[in-house]
Amino acid sequence: MDEFKELMGKCGIIMMNEETEELKMKLYRDNEGNLKGDGLCCYLKRESVGLALQILDDSDLRGHKLSVEIAKFSQRGEYRSQKKKKKKKKKSTQQKLLDWRPEKKDQQRKRNETVVIIKHLFHPTDFDEDATIITEIKDDLTMECNKFGEVKKVMIFDQHAEGVASVKFSTAEAADICILGLNGRWFAQRQLVATQWDGTTDYKIEETETEREARLQKWEEFLQKDDEPNKTENKEVSVDDKQEPTTAVNTTTAVT
Repeated sequence: MDEFKELMGKCGIIMMNEETEELKMKLYRDNEGNLKGDGLCCYLKRESVGLALQILDDSDLRGHKLSVEIAKFSQRGEYRSQKKKKKKKKKSTQQKLLDWRPEKKDQQRKRNETVVIIKHLFHPTDFDEDATIITEIKDDLTMECNKFGEVKKVMIFDQHAEGVASVKFSTAEAADICILGLNGRWFAQRQLVATQWDGTTDYKIEETETEREARLQKWEEFLQKDDEPNKTENKEVSVDDKQEPTTAVNTTTAVT
């Protein structure tokens, strides 16, 4: 239950039963008491439901793909309308939580709050033999982050030992969603850390002259290796002009 609470809590405040002071969330079990694999979570704000659908649906948890959808409730028994006297209640703990606002409506958030710093995305040695991987990582990151909001700019700090990249969004709200969606996720056997940029830290690493020469030397060797003609190209190949090219291949689909 703690793991379920932590997972669903990423998207908002979980509703609480005022009488029992227990969170309104449930993991369903079968007749023998074993977990069935599905659960229910009630949020205090409707917006949290949409956020959970956007971030958690189709995500991975301990090797299992999650499916998140809006709960559907059906009425039990006959509905009887009864008018109850309205009583003034003191503000509950949940209402007090909702009363807290990080920023006033007429106050703009700081510019640095639109930038997300992502660490452990790669290791600098990944680019020693093929620098084009930098472009691939940048394109993949841009595509993934566009799910959270409009992306303005993506930077890859390929010399940083922590494998750092920065993503600038058009709004701070999109950056908030990105942090919720990427922080703690696994990428290429590395667990990502996504945080808000503090506005001052410079992640660009300046190369020394020796490091630059070594990098250029490796890149030149890679290009020379890539330009070497394939030894099999000089061999004669016998082709039967009457044989039609095949258009069929064998495919295997792994079902788990």
